[in-house]
Amino acid sequence: MKMTYTLAVGLLGSSIAFAQPLGFKDVVKRVEAKLEPATAKRGETVKWVLTIELIPDWHTYPTKQKDVDFISFTNKYKFPKSADIVFVGDLREPKPAVQKEKEGDLLVLEGKVVIEHDLVISHNVKPGKYSIKIPARITACNKDTCLKPEDIMLETTITVSDAPPVPVEAKYKKEVEAAGK
Repeated sequence: MKMTYTLAVGLLGSSIAFAQPLGFKDVVKRVEAKLEPATAKRGETVKWVLTIELIPDWHTYPTKQKDVDFISFTNKYKFPKSADIVFVGDLREPKPAVQKEKEGDLLVLEGKVVIEHDLVISHNVKPGKYSIKIPARITACNKDTCLKPEDIMLETTITVSDAPPVPVEAKYKKEVEAAGK
């Protein structure tokens, strides 16, 4: 008697998990803006602080590249022009890592990235809460690919106290005066 064995093979497609492409929120674990201090007197300098946290092996970019070939590899922040809340001085970014490419040096920011910019509360502002909105375009890449840049509205709130105004720091006085004209 001849015996035949049949091997049943099922379709595995429904039980196999295929890797999905990573999205911005998978790679950029945190994008957070805050003000230090969150309550300020008129005339006081406040620090705007942006924290961007990326997963390992991914990076983002500073606002400027030194090599012209990489000018499009930058993040962008549009700070509002206002006579009431005046962004002063220069944006402060961490020292970038240098990624050697055949076209030149690509500047990258990795891991936990902290960016700062000072602002001054004008003497003319009335006490109360004010929202500060900064449109940003942030790009995340790894050694093989870049995700589509993400447009984000970075929103913070400042409380202007009713305490007597303080003098504006000398190094920012001209910028604050110019913003009020």
